[in-house]
Amino acid sequence: MISKYTLEKFAVRNGALQLIDARKPESNWTFRAISFSLARLVYPPDPEEALPVAIYLNATVPSTQEGKIFLLGRLNPFALKKSFDITGSGKGLILSQYGDFLPEFPLRFTGGILQFKVKALCHENQVDIYHQVHVDNLKFESKEIIQKKSPLVFGLPQKTVVRFFNDLQPSSAPFEFDFRVAGDLDDSKFNVFSSIEEKIRDIVYERVTAQMESISKTELK
Repeated sequence: MISKYTLEKFAVRNGALQLIDARKPESNWTFRAISFSLARLVYPPDPEEALPVAIYLNATVPSTQEGKIFLLGRLNPFALKKSFDITGSGKGLILSQYGDFLPEFPLRFTGGILQFKVKALCHENQVDIYHQVHVDNLKFESKEIIQKKSPLVFGLPQKTVVRFFNDLQPSSAPFEFDFRVAGDLDDSKFNVFSSIEEKIRDIVYERVTAQMESISKTELK
């Protein structure tokens, strides 16, 4: 077993990563032009010079429209209390190609080009993550026949969500929003991913509900 090591720098430039699914050959992915680096990884950490590990990632996502993913930051992976400072972004990501990553989501993306920015800060398990999301031409269709008891989407009936994005949201108007998630990682009731999902659900619910109520009032006049 390795009990001690020092990695001054590990880097890959213009590499490629291929993900193969033998069950769905059409879903195979190739991430190209990957630049990745990791520096100052020391175990066990030096208590007198506990420099954070530096990470960098830049990659091109395959698609009919080329997308980009970027990640830059620092973290202390061996600290008892989590600490990190990470900035991430993505642009030109076509949502219809990510359906396999969301098998439980009841709707299928038929349109939508995603752009996002994330700033994640954490000091001794106190985490604060800020998101900016911008989606152009977001469209949906149901994976199955929509019935009265179909699962809700963003807390709303599937028909309502599909109608809003496909018929009411102008193609020229992006769907964009920002939100912040903060909490204590020591708190068993706090989960970062569940909190992010809840924030997105609430934002979409409020936006769609307000628009539908406005339309209903207009039709009654």
